[in-house]
Amino acid sequence: MNRITEPTTGLARAHANYSYVTLWDIAGVIAANYTAHELGFINDATYDAHIQRILATLSTVDLFEKAAFNRIYDAKTGRMVDNASRISNIGAGWSSVDIGRL
Repeated sequence: MNRITEPTTGLARAHANYSYVTLWDIAGVIAANYTAHELGFINDATYDAHIQRILATLSTVDLFEKAAFNRIYDAKTGRMVDNASRISNIGAGWSSVDIGRL
């Protein structure tokens, strides 16, 4: 997981060769950190640092129509991405399923 996590945002790419993440992926990273911590694979300080970085990123990302998390974000910058996989100020819509998972 460390190999695919972007240090600037705390977001882990969906896989090594894809630089975007959905809210579903972000929820999965939070769950993975929680599980790793509970199983003793990472200590309190590492867990806290990872979760704080992810939450800090989520608190600053742009929202689709200023109302809901966008469907997809750039893992490195936290910027919204559109349906053509380009950085966007408009975004690609939102997903109630992804928001629900988060």
